[in-house]
Amino acid sequence: MKRIYLSAIVFILLTFIFYINSNFSQEKSKYQYVGVEKCVSPCHNSEKLGSQYNVWKSSRHSKAFTILASEKANLYVKNANVKENPQESTVCLKCHVTGGELDSSYFTATYKKEEGVTCEACHRQKFITKTFLPKEKDCLKCHNNSVHTVPEFKFKDKCAKIAHPIPKEKTQEK
Repeated sequence: MKRIYLSAIVFILLTFIFYINSNFSQEKSKYQYVGVEKCVSPCHNSEKLGSQYNVWKSSRHSKAFTILASEKANLYVKNANVKENPQESTVCLKCHVTGGELDSSYFTATYKKEEGVTCEACHRQKFITKTFLPKEKDCLKCHNNSVHTVPEFKFKDKCAKIAHPIPKEKTQEK
């Protein structure tokens, strides 16, 4: 009889430990956005990797948060019946800032919403799997959305405009 009680207690303790450990692992595995600073240093601003940071910095993605302070943004929010400041509204931030609709637990100290749409918006899964490049459906989550009218989004043309691959001679050296 003692053996049954002891087995039950051990089973309950192991179940409890497994439950706590699995919840801790899930919380620990939640992706946290780090911001551009972590992408720039030491790699993605070097010429040998295609100066990817400079391509992003000169793109409209890097200015996506700043544009929310414009008169044009104020017109959009008025037409969309958004009452908040565009730079504080999740309706706007979800597309104009990487992770803009998430709470602060998703960000490290190096993350800055002022950076706009950063590397992690398009390549977040790459940080996890090392193979992710965005597909058209990923871009369409923001481009051609229902909040405001944007010019027709042609995936191949837009991708060519913001492309920042590693130069071919560098990929062949690997």
